[in-house]
Amino acid sequence: DVTVLACSGVQATNALPFAALAELFGGGAARLGLLAPDSPVPAVWLAEGARLLPELRQARPDLPRSVSLPTDQERLRIFEAFSQCVVAVASAPVVMFVDDLHWVDRATLDWLGYLIHRGRDLPLLLVAVGPLLIASYIYNFNNFGVIYLFINGGPPIVGAETQAGHTDILISYVWKLAIESG
Repeated sequence: DVTVLACSGVQATNALPFAALAELFGGGAARLGLLAPDSPVPAVWLAEGARLLPELRQARPDLPRSVSLPTDQERLRIFEAFSQCVVAVASAPVVMFVDDLHWVDRATLDWLGYLIHRGRDLPLLLVAVGPLLIASYIYNFNNFGVIYLFINGGPPIVGAETQAGHTDILISYVWKLAIESG
């Protein structure tokens, strides 16, 4: 058995904090057993999750009330609440798909980072999908380290009006033009 969670970033909602996170658990809360009276998630964490998913409180009116805290502490409690949801369903492997990662809101991205750190021992596979253009650009940054740090783009092209080298790629060439040429 594998538990599959999925969400996608949407340009129209990327300004809403935790929009993708609410999608990730919103549709599947019942399926994951979060709404059941015998939910594997402790009630205190379900109460925190109810801040984003009101259906949790509707299905479980017995949940304790959340305490008002400073914003940064509330944020960490929400991170932990939804991490607890993943931990609870992680008795079987969990596959989490995040489509259009480039449109996911900052708060959800921060939670994903928290989850990766918090759940490093969990059977969790995170599949993040973004546009190929962005992925190829990141690939070039990785190549920049190899080209610039090891061979500096060399050997130089003889007779070139700029500092172009035979092994330069666009990013290492732009670095030479912008930074090294003064």
